[in-house]
Amino acid sequence: MVQKQRILYWDVIKAFAIFLVVWGHCLQYLQVDTEKCWSSNLCGFIYSFHMPLFMMVSGFFAKSIYKKGFWENIKHKTIQIWLPSVTTYIVVGLLLIYMRHEPWGYGLTKLGWNCFTSYWFLKALYILYIVGICFTFVFRKSKLISIVLSAILLVLLKDNVEFVHCMSMAPFFLIGMFLYKYENLFWKNKVYIAIICLIVCCVMGWIYDIVDYNMYMRPFRWDFHSLYLFLIRMIIGMAASFLSIIMIRSFCDILRNGKFVQLLAKIGGMTLGIYVFHREMALLSNRFASRIESLNIFNMPNVGGQIFYEYGICLFATLIFMAISIAIILVLRKNKYTRLIFLGEK
Repeated sequence: MVQKQRILYWDVIKAFAIFLVVWGHCLQYLQVDTEKCWSSNLCGFIYSFHMPLFMMVSGFFAKSIYKKGFWENIKHKTIQIWLPSVTTYIVVGLLLIYMRHEPWGYGLTKLGWNCFTSYWFLKALYILYIVGICFTFVFRKSKLISIVLSAILLVLLKDNVEFVHCMSMAPFFLIGMFLYKYENLFWKNKVYIAIICLIVCCVMGWIYDIVDYNMYMRPFRWDFHSLYLFLIRMIIGMAASFLSIIMIRSFCDILRNGKFVQLLAKIGGMTLGIYVFHREMALLSNRFASRIESLNIFNMPNVGGQIFYEYGICLFATLIFMAISIAIILVLRKNKYTRLIFLGEK
C-alpha cells in the first residue's frame, strides 16, 4: 500500500509539472508578440520553477542507474528519451512543412537546423542521464577518478551544450537523485521544509524578475554576474519545487488516492508524449495568434484583458492541447512499434 501511494503521488507531481509546461507555452505563443510573456507575473511564476520541478522528478526516477549495468543503462535511456524526441520531431516537422505550405527545401533545412535546439528538455535530460551513468560507472571503479573527471567536465563545459541548458538544469537533477536517497528523511521533516521553502519563495518573489533571472534570457555562463543569477534561479526553483512536492502529496493523502488522483497519475505517466506533441500545437497556433487575440473581449493592454488572456484563453487552450496530446498517445500505445518509436515505451 505504501509503495502504491508513493508511485501515485510522484505521477501526480509529473502531471502538475507538465500542466505548467503546457500553460507556459500557451502564454508565450498564443499572442503575436511572444516576448510579451516575459513581462507577465503569471509567466514569471511558472517559469521560475516548472522546469526545475520537472528535472527534479526526473532525477528522483534516475534510481534505475544504480540497478542496471553500464550498457544496459545507455541502451534504455537512448530508447526511452533520445529515440522518441528525434523521430517525433522529424515526423511532426514534415507534417508542419506541409500544413504551412512552406517550400520543401527551406522547410527541410530549417527542420535539420532546429533539431539541435528542439525539445531542449529531453536533450538536457538525456545528456544528464548519460553523465550520471558514466559517473556512477567510474565511481564504482575509483572515487578519486570520478571526482577529477567531474571537475574537468565543469571547467570545460561552457557553451558547448548550453543549447539544451544542461548546466542550468544539472543542480535540480542531482537534487532529485539525493531526494530519492534521503526520501524518508525529507518526509520526516516535511513541515519544517515546507515552512522554510514558503518563506524563501515569499522573499524571493519580491526580487525575482523573469527577464533577468530566467535561463532563456540569461543562460549559464562562467562569470560572476551569471553565476549570481544562476544561484537565484537555483534557490527559488528548489524552494518552489519542494513546496509543490509536499503540497501535492498532502493533496493525494487528503483524497486518499481516489479516482481523481488515479486519473492525474495516469496523465503523469504520459509526460514525455504530452511534452513533445503539445509544443508543436503551440507553435502552429502562433500562426493564428492575431485571430486568437481577437477573441479577447477586453483590450490586451488592460488588466482585464491580461487576466482574460492568461486565465481564460490560455488556460482553455492548455486543457485542449493536453487532451489532444493524450488522445494521440492513447492511439500510439495501441501498437508496439509506434509506442516504441514515438513514445520510447516498450
